Amino acid sequence: MKLLYVGGSSCSAETLGRLFLLANEICFLDRPSVTFNNWGTIGHQSPLRQFETEGLPVKLSVSNPPQGPARELYAPYVEADLTSPEFVKAVLDGLRTDNNFAAKCLQPAAKYGEGLTGADVRRILLSDTNLYSADYALSKADQSVMYKPETFEGSVATLRMIAVNASIEVTSALLMAEELGALPVSDDFTFAKLLSLRSTSATYVGDKHSLAPMLGLHFARSIIPDEMLKKISFGGIFDYRRNSEDVYRAWTTLINSVAAKISDGDFSNPENAINKIIASELAPKITEYENELASVRDRLFADLISRPLRSRIELGWTGERSP
Repeated sequence: MKLLYVGGSSCSAETLGRLFLLANEICFLDRPSVTFNNWGTIGHQSPLRQFETEGLPVKLSVSNPPQGPARELYAPYVEADLTSPEFVKAVLDGLRTDNNFAAKCLQPAAKYGEGLTGADVRRILLSDTNLYSADYALSKADQSVMYKPETFEGSVATLRMIAVNASIEVTSALLMAEELGALPVSDDFTFAKLLSLRSTSATYVGDKHSLAPMLGLHFARSIIPDEMLKKISFGGIFDYRRNSEDVYRAWTTLINSVAAKISDGDFSNPENAINKIIASELAPKITEYENELASVRDRLFADLISRPLRSRIELGWTGERSP
């Protein structure tokens, strides 16, 4: 399974570990620099460019999506997203209920505007339900009040910028996913929903993208719980993959076949769709694979949990969370 991470130029160490359990190849994107007349987004390279996976059972790569003047690619999609009630609602709902998504949009402890933290900005934005029906047209963008949510105009400008960043992320992900032949995957359900809007709404163009990666991430969590994963080095995960390759291929085929049964309507709520498909289709068939994978896990990890984290040296990884 070849996956493209969506939601940032890097991810947390925990998410990266899960992706190593799931994929044969993991793709990341640099953040593009996109200009809109006299303002724009600041690009940067993915810190995962320093991560070397040669000779390992999982390949990691980083690509650079298109950047420059927005009119050449991003502007039509940004304008469609900002005038789409469904897109704006998904962003606001994500800020309200999805902590993973919210932290990608507003770093909780970072300073914004007049000394406000990201957590402060989020709290102020969510206190105003009128933002669901505000006018976010790109032509009305006012950078002078951005991240000054004390006024309604400032809240609109701030949410517009959050939505613009999310729109660019989705556009670059869909474009590069097709170019790379990879399935988009995120560790939050909000970006999964934003991706689905591009696939199912007549406002947009594009093919339907499978929820197989999200199914796989949920299944991987059932095999190796979060508490155990935090104690295992990446080297241990790679050993696990080498020792479970035959079973891995079997359950990957099963997950792909089950995901193909998800209907178009399910994409409007990816979390519910995944829970439903796991309960109705995946769980009854997965026990034998789960038992075999768990057996490999138990043989390996009783020793690996206490083994020195050789991957930190071999792979140039510090074990810290990515920014």
